[in-house]
Amino acid sequence: TLAVTFITVGGLELQKSENHQEGLRARLACESGVEMMMLYLRGIRLPIDEPKDVTIDNLHVALAAKLTDLACLEGQSLSQTSTPLGESVYVPPISLGEDQSFQCWIAPVSDTLLRVKVVGTAGGVSRAATLDLELKGELPLVFEYGLASRGQILLGGSTRIVGINDPTEANVFSATTSYLDAIHIGGSSVEVAGDLFLANGYEHVVITGSPSVGGTTSVEEIVDHIHADVDPPDFPVLETSALTPLAVNTLDAAADTSSVVDAAALARG
Repeated sequence: TLAVTFITVGGLELQKSENHQEGLRARLACESGVEMMMLYLRGIRLPIDEPKDVTIDNLHVALAAKLTDLACLEGQSLSQTSTPLGESVYVPPISLGEDQSFQCWIAPVSDTLLRVKVVGTAGGVSRAATLDLELKGELPLVFEYGLASRGQILLGGSTRIVGINDPTEANVFSATTSYLDAIHIGGSSVEVAGDLFLANGYEHVVITGSPSVGGTTSVEEIVDHIHADVDPPDFPVLETSALTPLAVNTLDAAADTSSVVDAAALARG
């Protein structure tokens, strides 16, 4: 009787341990799915205040354009399907290896709110997470870059451009079409955590040394972080009318300003 009892208890404890392990692996698969979906959803722009049926169509097209060619989808396609959440964009199971995978449903629950449900699976155990994402009106596009200029951008020395929350906050954009090297990065101590964007073609980026761009120093991989022929953003126009009343002194056009001078003396003169 004791032997049977020990065997039974041992078997139950082993099964509990295996179930616990599968539960943890399923949770990790779910968390991986959340991170991946947030990565791709973050870069999607949708018209705000559109009806839900328009939002779901726009979301399907935009997300499919980002995910369809991924090797991890193994040829599967995104689809639209009816769920308890309503009409949803369905991301089919994405394998994480070792019988782990996740799948995702995204549904507009109002004109400005998306609900994202990710289900991670390991073995026969599943774990789910649901997030609500609010559609927000975007800032002028120029503020989406860590550094943006109408002119040429030269980066050298120990320059570091990094994002606090995300590498995309460190994207660099040059709108000039007047320079052969619209973006010129020189040296091996330069770090640009984001990507490079140009209004001109790819050949207008010049890189010397081995700087880090987009998290890599490999020339072959840096090419993937260069985006050419991008429409220039709207740069803010400085409003100087409030400063006009302060300009009460006239500077003599003949005054030599090639060196540091006493501004007060110039004003008196």
